[in-house]
Amino acid sequence: MNAFKLPMRMFNDYWIDCIYNNIIGALSVHNEDLKYLACRLQFNYYQYLPNKGYSYETISPDYLEQAWMILGMENSITKPNSIDYFYRMESLECPNDRGVHETIKALLAEGRYLFVDIDRAYFPGAAEFRKERKIHPTFLYGYNDDARVYYLSEDCVTLGVFKEYEIAYDDFFASLQSVDRSSVLIKAIALQPDSSPIDAAQIKGATISRLERMLTHVAMPDEDGALIKHCGLASIQYFADNLHSILPPISNEHIELYIPMMRPYQYQEINMTSIQYLGSSGVIDTSEADQLMSKYAGLKNEWEIFKNQMFKYLYQRSMGVPIKNTEAMFSSLREMLVNIYGIEKEASASYLQILQRAHHQMHHA
Repeated sequence: MNAFKLPMRMFNDYWIDCIYNNIIGALSVHNEDLKYLACRLQFNYYQYLPNKGYSYETISPDYLEQAWMILGMENSITKPNSIDYFYRMESLECPNDRGVHETIKALLAEGRYLFVDIDRAYFPGAAEFRKERKIHPTFLYGYNDDARVYYLSEDCVTLGVFKEYEIAYDDFFASLQSVDRSSVLIKAIALQPDSSPIDAAQIKGATISRLERMLTHVAMPDEDGALIKHCGLASIQYFADNLHSILPPISNEHIELYIPMMRPYQYQEINMTSIQYLGSSGVIDTSEADQLMSKYAGLKNEWEIFKNQMFKYLYQRSMGVPIKNTEAMFSSLREMLVNIYGIEKEASASYLQILQRAHHQMHHA
């Protein structure tokens, strides 16, 4: 067979990681309902700040320069999780020579998607191409012997956005050689799209748990005690109050914050998807679902505006463009975040109240 391609859909609704985004994308082609798997995962905002007895001047400069202090959102992915039930992964090691091509073809013919560690410095068009070594698991789902290319799902061109990427055989083999000259580790994925149905009770339960965590403020010190990690929606307020200390020290080499800063507005998409599913399943009243959808659509827009304004500041600074009124700029960014915090706290409380009421009514029907 000269060419072969397994069915694939890119999942870019929310960034989980390069493994699970690709697995959900492949699964959703075979079972449309599995695009809702991300709604069953747990997310939470977090913000690192100097602990008592420390200050921005006394903590390690790396924390600030490498943008570790930026508002983050973590995915609580435990093993096994709600995604792991839908596939089996087998690790196979083979010699790193041209014979790996026949191994790849045989595994694809069995219907197995493949993760292979590559070096994106050999990927034309990638941000790292001929610049820096970047070992990364790529998702391979097809080939074309006539065109001499593999078909991959990659975010190497636009970080955090998966697209079909064609790479020439010679470039692919060169990238494998950069990782390990002696052997290639292939992780073959056998999908099980019908192993467990998605239902409204699962989505409702996961959403209630997620909203409860979001609305609860938890603070814990890190291992060396220099930082304290704040978790929950209150992290947004802490980030707002510390912008003037967090943003200026970020090194120009570390201003690629696309994935961390796209997560807050993508999280609103997770909420909207769960509302849509629970509304269509009859768990949420139609009018209440419409009101919640409107709130979260507005939040998504507010987060995108904030992200763009923050990147504008970082880009101008990296290019040496003078910023006329830094004080006013930080004040504007802080005001945006304070507004977002209030809206998101109110939306989360409303959504939780509606789901808890529905849960109570179901158990007393």
